[in-house]
Order: sequence, then structure tokens, then C-alpha cells
Amino acid sequence: MPNVSDRPKTYKKPALEDVDPITNYIPASVLDKFDERQLARFKKVRKFVEFECLPLDTIFLQESILFEYKNDWETCPVIITLRKKLESYGLHKMFVPMDHGGYDNSLNENWEIVNMVEFAMIAFLVGRSVIASYLFHLDDLINMGTIQVLLRHGCTNHEIWVRMINDLVSNNIKSCLMVSERDVAGSDALNTQTKCRIIEGKENEADSMMVLNGEKWFIKDAHDSEVWLILCVTEPEEGNIYRKHSLCLVNRNDVPPYTTKIETIDTNEGIGNFYQVTFKDCKVPLNIVGERGEGYQILQTKSSITRLFQCLKLCGMGQESLRLSNKRAAERKVFGSTLQKNECFKFELAHWRIKVETCKLLCFNAAIKCDYEGVKAAREEIGMVKAVTPKEISSLVDWSIQLHGCYGLCPTRTPLSHMWQVSRSSRINDAPDESLIAQLGRLEISNYNKFQKTYDQELLALAGK
Repeated sequence: MPNVSDRPKTYKKPALEDVDPITNYIPASVLDKFDERQLARFKKVRKFVEFECLPLDTIFLQESILFEYKNDWETCPVIITLRKKLESYGLHKMFVPMDHGGYDNSLNENWEIVNMVEFAMIAFLVGRSVIASYLFHLDDLINMGTIQVLLRHGCTNHEIWVRMINDLVSNNIKSCLMVSERDVAGSDALNTQTKCRIIEGKENEADSMMVLNGEKWFIKDAHDSEVWLILCVTEPEEGNIYRKHSLCLVNRNDVPPYTTKIETIDTNEGIGNFYQVTFKDCKVPLNIVGERGEGYQILQTKSSITRLFQCLKLCGMGQESLRLSNKRAAERKVFGSTLQKNECFKFELAHWRIKVETCKLLCFNAAIKCDYEGVKAAREEIGMVKAVTPKEISSLVDWSIQLHGCYGLCPTRTPLSHMWQVSRSSRINDAPDESLIAQLGRLEISNYNKFQKTYDQELLALAGK
């Protein structure tokens, strides 16, 4: 028998992927949807988030707050450093979730088209870090939604369509969506009162103009955006209320002086910069996304897709919040023992773990249905996601802040206060929880009535035989 010193040293220190493989974070129901190439990409994304972004989150928050980089994060030293590292990981291209029919990665060298389920997993992994969300263009998803709208529906001017997509994908410009108005309920986009009068060109269609009049309220990043998507009434005489609105595409550089007024709305800095925009006889070149009268339907599709991935990002935040809570509980002693040994903590930790997994499963189920049956067919599943996820994750982060005490409220020490602001504001941005629940109820009643009517007819037919 050889001496111990002569035996081969077979022990290998386990890596993170050995101890906690990426498959632990992928629901079993969707694991077979990913091939080896996609799993390898997820591992790279996770490694970048874990080792490059999460350790620098608090430093980034300190720099952005103390040195006022929040208005231009690209000049922040942390972002400059990580942009270079992102390229070395091969993850610098923008991932655009779309169906593959009719779209090719070669359309733009700065993007890569991925399916809905793959992007869902990327959004979950990236959502854990404040910096990663920004680097992967998931910090507000407005640009992503604008790119999808332009790809799916096109616009009146093809040349402008190509240029805007290229600039948005390259991150050279920002976009904003103008829907809500102060004097009407924002939970129903059909309340929109801003009007767009179309002036047809006498010689050719390129000379056509549109004149905007109205007021838009609580518009994120309107002052810094060059592309405005504005929901307006263009067909006032239309009998069908769902066909009265169009989505107008405006290049801010085309806006004549003194025809718009942009006023700042005072809000908490953690949820972003919001503005009130007033249009008065604003005459710009005619450019409508999709067909006239389709604005409401286009907006519903855009809202469904962007909110689904926003909720997956929130699931990532919930996962990170659980990790921070575990870390805190392992370090703090109460009455002679750590918080981790407290039965109440164990109960709450398990409870919130179940909630995160529930939200994640709802999100992935909706993403799969979007891939296989389309966004419209998945509206009920997406409605469940929008109604449940922001509420549960904001409650989870609130519990984590409570566990951290005063430390959890320090924005330069922990990302928890930022997470809470993002998750709590998500319960308002799209529509109030009550509106979403009511919409789900209407869908359920509609589905039941269709089923019952068909069932009764078939039952009568069988009885007649």
C-alpha cells in the first residue's frame, strides 16, 4: 500500500457552478427548452453578475448619489470599467426578445434576437444587481419595448424606422412612452384625451403632417428622450372606442420651438425622473406606428411584454433580497445566538422562498405561452404575473429591510431601499393592482360563459341522439 504522501492528489476545490449549479435557478418545467449553448450563456451571465456586479453595487450607489452621476451613468467610473469587462465576457450585445419569424441578427451588429423564454432567464439573473440591470438595458425596459413595437408593427416612414432602431439598439438615444394624463384615470388608456389632427400631403404622402394638442402626465425621462411614443385620439368619429387611438412616433428634433412645455414632477429619485409634457399646436411630420386606429391594441401588446420581463427582473431582486437577509441573519446575534437559529426567521425565510418560486413559475409559464401561442393568447397568464409579482416582491423586500433595521434604509450601504422603490412603483406604473385583478375577473367570466354555452350546446346535441 503506497504511503499517503505518494497518493495522487485528486481533490479539486469546488467552483461556484459545482456547489450551486445554474440549473438550481431554472424551473424544471422549462429546463428542456434550453440547449447547451443557452445554458453556457446563462452561466456567463450569472458569473458576470455574481463576481463583477454584485460586489460593486453599493459602490455604484454611493458614486451615483454622492457624485451626482444619476443623470449620466455612462460617465460613472464603475460603469466605464464594467462596460469593458462585459465585452470580454462576450455579453455586450443587446438581447432583444422576439419571435424569430422575419427577424435576423444580421439586421444590426449590436443586437442578438433571443426567444421569450431565454430572455426571461436572462432578466431573472440580471435583476439581482442594480448595475447589471443598467448594463443589460433592463433598468426601465422602455427602450426595449420601443424596439419591439417598431419591429412588430413598423411605422409610416421606413427610413426613420431603420435609423431609430439602430440608434436605440446602440444605446445612442433614449425613448419614452406618453400615455397617462392628469385629469383622467391612468388605469384605462381609452380615457386618453390628447388629440392628433392629421394633415394629408397635397403632392405625396411624405409631406403629410400631424398636429398634437393635449397634456401628458408622469412621463419618465421625457426631458432626456429623443424618441417620443404618444397615444393620441386620431379617429374621433370612429364608432368603435377601441379604434379611436393611434400611437404617434415623434422625433424630438422635429418639434418646433414653443409648441411643447416640459415640467419636472417632484418624485423620489430612486424611481426615476418624471415630467409633465404639454402640446399646443405642435406640428410634426406624420409618423404613426402600425395602422391608424391600432394604438390601443399595440399599447396592450407592448405593455404585456415589457411588464412580463419587469416582473422577472423583480424575481431576481427577490432572490438577492433573500441572500442579503440570510447574510444578515448569519452575522447578527440576538440574545446569545444568531438570527439564523431563530425559528421565526426560518419560518419567514421559507415563506418568502416559496413566494419567489411561485412568482418565477408564473412568469416562465407566461413566457412559454408567448413563444408558442403569441402574446395575445398569453394575456391571462401575463395578467396574473402583473397582479401577483410586484406585490409579493415589494413585501419581501420590505421584510428584508425590517430584518436589516436602520442599515436597510441606507441607500449608499445596501441596495434594499432601491429595490423597494422599484418594486413598489411597479404596482402603479402599469395599472393599479385592483384594475389588474378586475381585468382577470372579467377574462375568467368571459372564458366561463364561452365554455358553458358550448358545453350546453354539445350536451343538447348528444341528448337529441
